[in-house]
Amino acid sequence: MFLAMAECGKKVLIKEITGGVELKKRLSALRIYEGVEIEVVRNDFSGPMIVGVLNSKVVLGRGEAYKIRVE
Repeated sequence: MFLAMAECGKKVLIKEITGGVELKKRLSALRIYEGVEIEVVRNDFSGPMIVGVLNSKVVLGRGEAYKIRVE
């Protein structure tokens, strides 16, 4: 499933990032990469979503969230 489909309050494990090099660089700078567990803080199923990564919150666009496969 994609990160954009995850429910609020759930912790998910990143399995794959299917975006390009620039997206992978941006996410890596935010400490989001394969094998990291993140928590979905806000997901209204439209607009940006907020995820918790290592005691900080990160805003991801809906398009970015659809390029991150989680479990």
